[in-house]
Amino acid sequence: MKKVTDFLKTCGIGFYVTFAAIVTSIVCLILFGVGLSQGYQSWGSFVCLLVLILADVALVAFKKEAFAPAVSTILSALAIGFFIYVSYNYVAIVITGIDIESFNADWIMSVVFYVLTYALSVASIFVPWAKKDKQAIESKESE
Repeated sequence: MKKVTDFLKTCGIGFYVTFAAIVTSIVCLILFGVGLSQGYQSWGSFVCLLVLILADVALVAFKKEAFAPAVSTILSALAIGFFIYVSYNYVAIVITGIDIESFNADWIMSVVFYVLTYALSVASIFVPWAKKDKQAIESKESE
């Protein structure tokens, strides 16, 4: 537990923004299971979100967190791209009113969380991952 608290002492806002992107990715994966039968979910976006979660956790575990924002942004962009590509037919059917006359609430929630995941991933690039006084914290702990 001491290692976790020491790690969290050195984390900046970027870590928490990336963590929020991971949480929204998990919500997107849950919504994937809900919307799979409706035909507006893509297996490509599922794989991208799963790799995003695993890659971010692995990068933090191996202390290569500097690469996590870039990996998150690329994978979340691919995931939202696959989602948009597959959702095209669903949106066309709803707009023309052939079989369905209104958007499904699950689809709307998926759109919100895909966009939120992408926005948080992009935001994590611009905020610092470590506190400015990381060296001061480490020197105090070694004394």
